[in-house]
Amino acid sequence: DEMEALPTPIKGYADWRSYKAIRLENGVTVVLVHDVNSKHFACANSVSVGASCDPRELSVLPGLRGVPSRERVQAVPLEAWWSEQCVHQPLSHNVSGMYIGDSELPPFAYCVPSKFEILAEDEVALKALDIFVHFFVNPLFTKSGTQREVQAVDSENSKNKSTDGRRRLQILKALADQNHHYSKFTTGDRHTLPAADVEDTAYGDEIPAQSNDPQLQRIIEEINNGGEKCTKRHEADLVREAVLAFHKRHYYPERMVAVLVGPQSLEQLETWAMERFSKVVDRRVGMSEDDGDDRMRMLATRLVDRSANDAPPVSILSSDVEYVPAFRADVQGTWPVLLTTKPLSDMRKLVVYFPVPPTYSTPDNSPTSMLSHLLGHEGVGSAYAFLQDAGLITSLSAGSRINAPDQNLFQVQISLTESGERNWADVVKVVFDYADMLCKASSSDDASDLTRIWDEVSRLNRMTFNQRSPGAAYSFAPSLAQSVSKFGTYRGLTAGFHLHEGAETLPMEQLYSFCKHIVPSNCFVERCSKNAWEEIEGSDSNSSSSGYFGLQTEKWYGVEFFLTPIDEKMTALWAEPNQNASHLSLPNPNQYIPRSLELCEDLPDEAKSPRIEKAIDPPVLLENGPEGSVLLPPMSCSKRFVIQPFLWLLGRLWWRLDDRYALPKSSLTVLIRTTKAEHKLVRLDGGAAIYDFDSKSSQLSNLLTLVFQEATAQYTYDAHLAGLGFTLSKSSSGFSLTVSGYSDRLSTYAQELLIKFCSSDFIKKIISQARADSIAMYYRDLLLSGKNQGVENSLATVEQISLDDIISHHHDVFSDCDSKLEVLYTGNVSQDHAVTMFDAAKNIVRAKRRNVEANGSSDANRSLVPGPLERRLPPGEDIEIHFQSRNVKEENGAVIVTFQSQVDGFKGKALSTEDSLKRSAAIRLISRIVKEPFFNELRTKQQLGYIVSSFYESGYTTRQAAYFASNPAAVPHSTSIDSLSMYVLSKKVKPTDIANRIDEFLVGFRDRLVDQSEEDLDKHASALARLLTKPTRKLNSEASSHMSKIRRFSPELFSSENENNAVNSMPWDSAQILARAVRGLKKEDIISVWDSLVVNSESAKITSLVYGAKYPLEPGLQGKPLTTMEGLLKKRSTLKPYGSCEPSQQGLKFLLRRKPALCYAVVGAAAAVTVGAVIMSKCGRLNNDQKTK
Repeated sequence: DEMEALPTPIKGYADWRSYKAIRLENGVTVVLVHDVNSKHFACANSVSVGASCDPRELSVLPGLRGVPSRERVQAVPLEAWWSEQCVHQPLSHNVSGMYIGDSELPPFAYCVPSKFEILAEDEVALKALDIFVHFFVNPLFTKSGTQREVQAVDSENSKNKSTDGRRRLQILKALADQNHHYSKFTTGDRHTLPAADVEDTAYGDEIPAQSNDPQLQRIIEEINNGGEKCTKRHEADLVREAVLAFHKRHYYPERMVAVLVGPQSLEQLETWAMERFSKVVDRRVGMSEDDGDDRMRMLATRLVDRSANDAPPVSILSSDVEYVPAFRADVQGTWPVLLTTKPLSDMRKLVVYFPVPPTYSTPDNSPTSMLSHLLGHEGVGSAYAFLQDAGLITSLSAGSRINAPDQNLFQVQISLTESGERNWADVVKVVFDYADMLCKASSSDDASDLTRIWDEVSRLNRMTFNQRSPGAAYSFAPSLAQSVSKFGTYRGLTAGFHLHEGAETLPMEQLYSFCKHIVPSNCFVERCSKNAWEEIEGSDSNSSSSGYFGLQTEKWYGVEFFLTPIDEKMTALWAEPNQNASHLSLPNPNQYIPRSLELCEDLPDEAKSPRIEKAIDPPVLLENGPEGSVLLPPMSCSKRFVIQPFLWLLGRLWWRLDDRYALPKSSLTVLIRTTKAEHKLVRLDGGAAIYDFDSKSSQLSNLLTLVFQEATAQYTYDAHLAGLGFTLSKSSSGFSLTVSGYSDRLSTYAQELLIKFCSSDFIKKIISQARADSIAMYYRDLLLSGKNQGVENSLATVEQISLDDIISHHHDVFSDCDSKLEVLYTGNVSQDHAVTMFDAAKNIVRAKRRNVEANGSSDANRSLVPGPLERRLPPGEDIEIHFQSRNVKEENGAVIVTFQSQVDGFKGKALSTEDSLKRSAAIRLISRIVKEPFFNELRTKQQLGYIVSSFYESGYTTRQAAYFASNPAAVPHSTSIDSLSMYVLSKKVKPTDIANRIDEFLVGFRDRLVDQSEEDLDKHASALARLLTKPTRKLNSEASSHMSKIRRFSPELFSSENENNAVNSMPWDSAQILARAVRGLKKEDIISVWDSLVVNSESAKITSLVYGAKYPLEPGLQGKPLTTMEGLLKKRSTLKPYGSCEPSQQGLKFLLRRKPALCYAVVGAAAAVTVGAVIMSKCGRLNNDQKTK
């Protein structure tokens, strides 16, 4: 086949990948990417069509291909590999993921091209590509598969109904011109795609079809008028035919951009692409032979064709697109108007929307980017700074909510304080005043400040583009495919990075024009809070004779909202000349832009280019111990405790000069180890003093970090723009300040932040309330947690905290004589510079100590190093936790089942036994083996819910104060914890039924393990081993991994008798050791661990069940329920801490960390859950022929 060479994408200086772009003879655009450091092959195909081309009668047809193929295999069975009964077994060990459809699009991306993606291990790349491409060559879409896909779409939609962002999106669509494609329902459910129930016994050929949607009902009537009674079966057939018609109409070669990324050579990738994508044909002409109904096919084709051109073309190379905004004043009859929405969660949002001309085709020279930068700026003189100083807001951002070829909806989004909510109109006024200032500046003869700012923005964007390491293949492929669909191959990587912009290219006239759009007459305002809702409900302005105003209900989600005209006096006030001119100004020059991007002089020549394949050397310990030569003067002693006459500042400095990434970037973490982050000293009856966990101290430490980040927002904003980021976090170990970014000004910036944190001047205000965790696993964690006292108690503690309490706590933290510094400085930094920074950090902390009264702890055990505590679950214990979601809009229930290991998890070669290593490796491997069958059984076959998953988790627990009180000679010690969890989010059946089905699966899974061939087990083990040893591609990821080991293991290693060998004992290579152990496992090892973890009577299990609105928690549960939070805490008090208090035992360990995926899975089901808990404790375990429930 012939092909046409296309312009090669421009790449950044730090991008080690090679590129080639071609167009095949059939019209498919292909971008080939050779990534020598990738261990995976990835392919993505972007098709320039989105949900805005759906027929209104059948919403979200592209969504039927929008979930990973392991969920969607049955919907798109491919002749060569897939069938109704066979999931792609040949690839199950090595295919990490495959997406078919509009994957992971933001809710407002209504006309973004669909993307399809696949990730596979290198050795099965070609086979995976064959399967992937076959979808575009000859998809089948069986009837039964289509039904299951509609169920999946409906499950996803039910999850969205309890999400404020989705609910507000639907309201926004309701305000749009209903003839505009933006107003379409782009989520879909079983009503807009009526095929989900066709297999149910209640439906069949005799059940008449009927729809509450007028558009779909017209289709039903059209079928009836044709002389044939329209039944549920006809509806299902119509959905399938519409999916096929949509594919034929839109999925043709000229609309496709395929990106292939992998370690293969460009020549090999080109051969693969040409041989496979050349088979894609234009199927718009002619009808294929299949088993469909001809009449239904014709009707579906007519529906799809009628809506095919509703949305504008995606590519900027298309002909000029007409400006057709979905939001206009004539739709409501007048502007400005006030939209009032009621959120499910606690928030106080204020959003001002402005339709402005499209800038879709000019991502680099767009006035929108300048307007976003200035209106969203947080530095001195900005609208944010003025409003924050006035105590009215906590955050402000500006940018395009919709950026499409035919429209651009600009928004300013603000989070209000309680005072800001009462004075929301004044907040809006400041937005208009700042826009007025920009309008005058852009029309002034002297625009030097604006050109300087544009030049700064362009320089920083170019710097970001050129100084970033390539990301993973799986995320990069679809991102590049979509970008090429819009901007072409040459600009596919550079769009939006201002590569050719500078002071002389500022679009001044367009900026002035855009500023003229930021006026009251061209906007609508949204208030989203419970107080705003109550306020509008009680006002006279909520009723109107106009159909546009008053209380209204959105069509698809049934969400209520108020739309009211804004008072003319308020509008006139907003339109008055700038009343806040003296407080508002353009940003000052950014002092944090790097002066140099040179690499460290100490770096050898061979390390001055990327070497990601090189093994990571561990950090070097440069300093360790007290400052014997520098002693602090004596401090006044506490009245209660006697302290040492001199305070030595202990600390360790770890350093690593980067020799892998070749970037002018570094990462610095300063850990202030202090027991007082979560503890307080208490006096025992015998007079001894020990540290004890204190909920108030923990909450005060959390508030310190929140207040610090809020108080420094204006100061740190320029550094953030210049590529310097920071976080201040609290853990049981103390406070961690992490600064990362360009090396040039990093240490200076870090010192400034440390000085500010050591000073109490930043404590100006405190948050009014703490946001409670609301996910389902909260109750499970609370039961086994060693310290937390519950959401209500935590909130009660926060409500009682005063500003003086925070200041006092800050004082106590820095008066801790036993605190230590643990510093990791890694990246583009010399050893001398690292030592200088370490000395500066010690001096800063020392200076703070001089100004506070010493509060020593010498009569408490000085060996105590703070760390997390987790409870042990006695062998044979089976605990169930039942609770009702307080989110009345949430239909889904959620079930999480967790099994706890009874053997210590693996820490490192010098810290763990061979038994711990083998067992940890086996549990990790089991979690991988069980993942696919569990998903296929409960998700693909049983269709229980949209989210079905299982996973391995690792955590740790440490010795606590009570242990040291009875063991004065003890040293710090941590214990690793292994656990296996499975979870389901569903509205199809009751949570108890879900739990039963999980048990049924587990009962039978042992037989599957027994039947697994050694070859299959080896393939799973090899895939897991490669995952464990996958090269780290980002400096920050490397630094985070090293710091987590330093934080955890330094205390026990440097406190032991073998301190001289502590550095060599650090488990830097634990992943490599685990990988080797995984590869060495035999079938009998895996089955033995499965039996002890899940099946045997000595195993330990906990099940957390959340009840949604469809299946609420019912009274009368069997067992001995505990119905209060007090009961849960009482139950927890009976669970002993893990065996650190009983050193002779190998106790059970348990710790569950909240992974993002799991938070996403159950946050809807358990939203705002704080009451209604029911805990049941039962004996009885799973075995091969019996389940316990």
